[in-house]
Amino acid sequence: MITTTCRMLWMPSLGVANAAGAAASAKVKSEAASNAQRVRAAAGRGRREPLLHKRALRCTPFGPPILVNGVARSASEPPAAGLKLADYMNRRGPRRTLRLRGTDAAPRRRNVRGFTAMNYAHALICSSGWWARTVERELLPWGLAGVDLGADVLEIGPGFGATTNVLARDARPLTVLELDHGYCERLRRGLPASVEVVEGDATQMPFDDARFSGVVCFTMLHHVPSTELQDRLLGEVSRVLAPGGVFAGTDSIGDSRSFRLLHLRDTLVPVAPGGLAARIESAGLVEPKVDAAKRSFRFRARKPLP
Repeated sequence: MITTTCRMLWMPSLGVANAAGAAASAKVKSEAASNAQRVRAAAGRGRREPLLHKRALRCTPFGPPILVNGVARSASEPPAAGLKLADYMNRRGPRRTLRLRGTDAAPRRRNVRGFTAMNYAHALICSSGWWARTVERELLPWGLAGVDLGADVLEIGPGFGATTNVLARDARPLTVLELDHGYCERLRRGLPASVEVVEGDATQMPFDDARFSGVVCFTMLHHVPSTELQDRLLGEVSRVLAPGGVFAGTDSIGDSRSFRLLHLRDTLVPVAPGGLAARIESAGLVEPKVDAAKRSFRFRARKPLP
């Protein structure tokens, strides 16, 4: 099921969109909606519900979104002006806890960082071996071609950690910044001890000015829930980069039907490649370069020297 959905629905680095993706998406949507209904029913009875895939327990299924051990809310609602990303994630919705297989026996009430703006099908893809191989063989080699990240690197929003696993193979220090508490726990269990996993908000980074020689992010900017917050993230990248440091990464061009189907009930704010260079310059970086392929684009810029 995972492999079929991956191949049909979304291959951003290759730019492949199969017409059969709509049918595959409809099947996944139906199954996930059924799971969501059973989860809600189980929550009302105070029972555990084992139906969700263990790799997507902390994700928002299709249908009315549910947050495991956190806040139930809509991922598609735009943030109010002046809010941080963390404020947006935690500003509404009744609190509830669900005790699902694969989670802690005694659910803990978590703060904003328990939120994951990703639906069931999307989570299965991002946690799959297919995606890990695509990242290693295609996405990162293309996204970082000709880029020297230097001796101290920050990755923003690694999620399940497919990109982090590849970046961690280098001997240089690596720090990852992730908003979601569950993802942070997963990353700490799966990554080498030399990788520092920090739970925090990319629009208000908990790092000193000019700390990093390189900052990267891959296929995550479109999950930041507004252009305002995306610009704040870019401003924070500029702040934490050392003079001469490099910002680089990739994102998806979100104009295809299959891509939007994959993001049903997700947070999806596509980044227009044509306007990204100007936004990067406004954040304080120089020499921005954006290269677009069929379904993806890569970008790079640097912090000016004094």
